[in-house]
This record gives sequence, structure tokens and C-alpha cells, in this order.
Amino acid sequence: MWLLPAIALIQIAYWIRYYLKPREPQVVNVFFGHVLQFLARLIFILATSLFYFLFIARRPEDLNMPEVGILGTLALLFSLFCYTLEVERLGKHMIGSNKKV
Repeated sequence: MWLLPAIALIQIAYWIRYYLKPREPQVVNVFFGHVLQFLARLIFILATSLFYFLFIARRPEDLNMPEVGILGTLALLFSLFCYTLEVERLGKHMIGSNKKV
């Protein structure tokens, strides 16, 4: 069961970085920044398509998932959202954007 440790690691890393606010890397590379932002969007598309296929595309009677599974899936989707925010923030920084993200 790798799902719960993966969710926990993503959440712990995200919130530690959020509260500690470490120094950003001093590298400015516009191309790599755009690649990171592109990957962040792909991760978000993956998460939204997973949500769609699990919860929206199915009929309610076809959803044979226990409540724990639904909560785990929602926690996974939230973790992917946090990871997407982090990759996008790093991409914006690498482009050289001075806006606070």
C-alpha cells in the first residue's frame, strides 16, 4: 500500500516548504521555467481527468468504492494539486517573474 505514504510525503514536503519559505534557487532559465510550467499543467490535467473518470463519468450506482477509498482518492488529488502549485511556482521563478506566487 504505497498510496498513503506517498500522500503523506507530498503533504509533509509541501507544508514544510510553505511555512519555512527557503531561498529560491538563483538560476534563471526561461526555457526550463517554461518546461516546468508545462509539466505542472500536465500534472493538473492528469489529476482532473482522474477525478472525472472516478466520480463524474460513472453512474452513482457503478461507484463501488468504499468511503475510505473515496477519501484516499480525494487526498491524492489534493496532493497532486499541491505538487502542481509547487512545480508552477518554481517554473515562474526560473522564468524570472518577480510576482509573489
